Amino acid sequence: MGLGMSPILANVIGENAVNIVPTAGTIATATQIPGSGFLIVATTCTSGGGILLPNLGGGNGTDLGDVFIVTNVGANTLTVFASNLLNAQTFTGTGASTAGTTGVSVSANYSRIFWQATTTTWASMYA
Repeated sequence: MGLGMSPILANVIGENAVNIVPTAGTIATATQIPGSGFLIVATTCTSGGGILLPNLGGGNGTDLGDVFIVTNVGANTLTVFASNLLNAQTFTGTGASTAGTTGVSVSANYSRIFWQATTTTWASMYA
């Protein structure tokens, strides 16, 4: 990665941004985010487009506290679903909790930060 930077740190600070094209539909058909990409850029988001946060643990999963920055550069609102039908919680507005099957919205041309807060909860807020 250069400059004496470990590959993990370089990935976290965005040297390896992951471009994803969201698929329309529900949690069952949403595009899966890889567990190793921490900066996710959703491109060409169609109406009803969605992506799925990675599972906790395993070879392709996340660790507790892992942070994902999801940027929606598409023209439509993006829906981000929690993995394993977990609970996705938002801290914006009223701070209400949203079920993983419902997902959390990311408006066009906005970013939202997600992190694995507990083994059963993803937390999020607008960046």
